[in-house]
Amino acid sequence: MLSLVTAALAFSGSAAPSRVSRSAVQMSDAANTRREVLVRSVAAVSGLVFAAEQASAKAGQGANQAFFGIKLDPSKVTVSEPFEIDTQIGKRGDTLASKEKYANLAKKFAESEKRIGEEVPKYINKGKWALGRGQMRSYVYEMRASMVQTNKGLSKDKLTKATSLYKKFIRDVEAIDFAMSQKDKEGALEAVTTAKKSLSKWKEYVA
Repeated sequence: MLSLVTAALAFSGSAAPSRVSRSAVQMSDAANTRREVLVRSVAAVSGLVFAAEQASAKAGQGANQAFFGIKLDPSKVTVSEPFEIDTQIGKRGDTLASKEKYANLAKKFAESEKRIGEEVPKYINKGKWALGRGQMRSYVYEMRASMVQTNKGLSKDKLTKATSLYKKFIRDVEAIDFAMSQKDKEGALEAVTTAKKSLSKWKEYVA
């Protein structure tokens, strides 16, 4: 729906005025507001605070399968409840509820980001592989909903790169999971550091 805003701004430079329906304006304004709430909240969160020591990963090692079952194309992702936030604003006037849902996603993102940064390295260092993998998957599930919805609200010229950065972060997280499944402490800690950098790049780009 953000395309409506872009189109309106571009057309405003022409000499001939155009009539825009009130519902179209309300829908575009609501979409813009919802995206801004989420983007500001997500981008404001500090980067992952990883208490992981630097180490060299084993050559050639990495994730060789998708562990989270994620469809990486934001245009095709269907986020299940309680993360579904594509409400019919123009028809139901659900602006307040939608803003609250976006704020809720941003909150979950911040909480999960912090937990990954503080807890996952501890699991790795203590060799609690199964528990660490389970907790990390739960945290990433919370984060991906926010990331997918944020990407959906971007303009077309930014969507491609944002999606690429999102995919990179997911691959890096899968690399952590894979290393933990192999009980590879050094590889897991290295993957954690890489994931931190990937997430920071995504947040900087969508801000």
